[in-house]
Amino acid sequence: MTTNQENLISKKDLLKETGISYGQLYRWKRKSLIPESWFIRKSTFTGQETFFPRDQVLERVAQILELKDQKSLDELSVLFHLRENRYKEKLDQITRKILLERNIVSNEVFSSFEDHSALPTGVIKEKQLVSLFLYDGLLQSGMISLDEGGQLITFLETANWKLSQDDLQFILIRKLGVLILLLTDTNEFIQVDKGSKIIYQNSLKQLREEIVKKLQ
Repeated sequence: MTTNQENLISKKDLLKETGISYGQLYRWKRKSLIPESWFIRKSTFTGQETFFPRDQVLERVAQILELKDQKSLDELSVLFHLRENRYKEKLDQITRKILLERNIVSNEVFSSFEDHSALPTGVIKEKQLVSLFLYDGLLQSGMISLDEGGQLITFLETANWKLSQDDLQFILIRKLGVLILLLTDTNEFIQVDKGSKIIYQNSLKQLREEIVKKLQ
């Protein structure tokens, strides 16, 4: 679920691995076949470079290459748009039972979450669903501890973010062992000092897609 450095692929490596051209990549971006939020600017020793969430972009490129001789780019854009709308429909029907049965969120995370925020007994509100999924993924990956999970929940519950902000970026930075949480509704390049490290960055749209994949 994460888009930390290990789960990112550079633009250069993406073009090399898939055999597509620079022109194809940006034509697909203009047609909204590859979401703009997947173009992540990061600092490297050679300057700024563009990265992508590895699994999502490789899967999407494979889909486009498979279908591009059968459908026009405009038709593919509509197809992906319809899929994204179905994502939102599915996310309106999720309960605690479903999340536990599909091993999407653990009992441990539910218990910790409820120490800081009330959860409904029926369908879980989408904003809390995203928070639960994010928390569980970060905990299972070892990026945060249970204690830091409380900090994450409080931050997400009190921060002023909206479900309409598809490009909203969830960013976690660690400095001298201390966790720093950021939310930004742009995909601008983010620079941190040498004593800090971005350990996680993901968009709201990508989180939604990851949740639906887990549900399928």
